[in-house]
Amino acid sequence: MFVAAPELEEFFDLWVREPGSKRGQRVELALARYFLRMAGRATPFGLFAGCSVGTMAVETRLVIEGQAACQRHTRLDMDYLFALAEALGREPSLRSIFAYYPNSSLYRAAGRVRYVESRLKGKYRTYHLVAADDTDYLVATLARAQEGASSAELAAALAVDDISQTEAETYIAELIENQVSPALNPFILSLSS
Repeated sequence: MFVAAPELEEFFDLWVREPGSKRGQRVELALARYFLRMAGRATPFGLFAGCSVGTMAVETRLVIEGQAACQRHTRLDMDYLFALAEALGREPSLRSIFAYYPNSSLYRAAGRVRYVESRLKGKYRTYHLVAADDTDYLVATLARAQEGASSAELAAALAVDDISQTEAETYIAELIENQVSPALNPFILSLSS
């Protein structure tokens, strides 16, 4: 229930303390609806889903084996994984341990680099085609990131001649924030990871 309806789980204590109150009764009604959905929904979803093999016969006999015979198979929601990867990849204290790659949608056209940037607005993710100038610094950074590189490695590759280490680190942080070089995304796109 905590995973399926975290907002409802917050009210469990209220329901236990004050089951007869107006709010307690609303929580109980919501819990009853979830129970009915889990028990009788023709097409269950999420953690309430299950499947089994049966046999066709003249009479109907539904026999469900005990819980020990059930096997749970759970995967995290892709929106959650993307949000987690995005948040972790943008955390300055963690940047040194992640490998960054060029955005997989990136292409060059008319002297600019274009790529798809995702934005989270409330619960919904939107996608936007954005462009950046195709500078020598960007070309060098993307080339270095091709096989994966930490933010420190990307900054070190730029911090030569006219660019200080601080300027290079700031530039790399901007690329990460703008998803030109996102972290982790290649690792969460397969079912086996």
